[in-house]
Amino acid sequence: MRIVIVDGSSVLRAGLAQTLRDGGHEVAAVLADAAALPAAAARCRPDAVLAGARQPGGDAVVDAVLAAGRELPGLAALLYCAAPAPALAARLFGARRPGTALLLLDQAVEAEVLLPALERVAAGGTVADPGAVGVLGAAFGPRASGTGEAERSDPALGSLSPRERDVLRLMALGRTNSAIADDLCVSPGTVEKRVAAIFAKLGLNGGDGENRRVLAVLRLLSARPPARPLPTAPPPARFPARPPATAPLSYRRPPAGTAPRIRVA
Repeated sequence: MRIVIVDGSSVLRAGLAQTLRDGGHEVAAVLADAAALPAAAARCRPDAVLAGARQPGGDAVVDAVLAAGRELPGLAALLYCAAPAPALAARLFGARRPGTALLLLDQAVEAEVLLPALERVAAGGTVADPGAVGVLGAAFGPRASGTGEAERSDPALGSLSPRERDVLRLMALGRTNSAIADDLCVSPGTVEKRVAAIFAKLGLNGGDGENRRVLAVLRLLSARPPARPLPTAPPPARFPARPPATAPLSYRRPPAGTAPRIRVA
């Protein structure tokens, strides 16, 4: 497989290039600037691009990857980020292009994770690590059976049944269908039916199945209300201004040669 590497760190570029060569792949180009990617893809005709999308600058990397994909249809793309990036994931997977992956940086530097992921996206599959797309378990606690704020903001989410919402919440935690079946104490076939119903109600018909799972989770993420700001401390009390000081008392020295008069009550 011919691969183009894009990363601002020379150390990472060198390490990734060596990992790819050791895995039997050809490094077609090594770029420090994502802006050069579309031209390099048109020139080198690679099978895949491996790019670091760490912030700041991650949006420009996604733009360059999508532009290169338009110039070279079928170009697979594996991006990695140092921290969860739900907004970046939404833009990347929202393009609905096959052969797309997003991993965390500490996974991308592991050969046993990176090489299989590249093979998978080169075959048109989708790889999305829950941590990379920002799907954190703490953000998806158990929901009441009623419709919440997120569902009210998206009518399609509101149309999900309580059990379908449970399945979507567990999908957001990165669970497979078999794991969801174990968690909910139902059969895998029941989970498959509920997943299909989720896709249908959210309008995610056709395309790569794993891509639809990612898009369904990102749909839930984007509909969640923003976190409320913490209450701020009240402003300090304003004390009344001090009254102006009175004029200082004056003392007149008695004339020389005179004794001071003393008044006796």
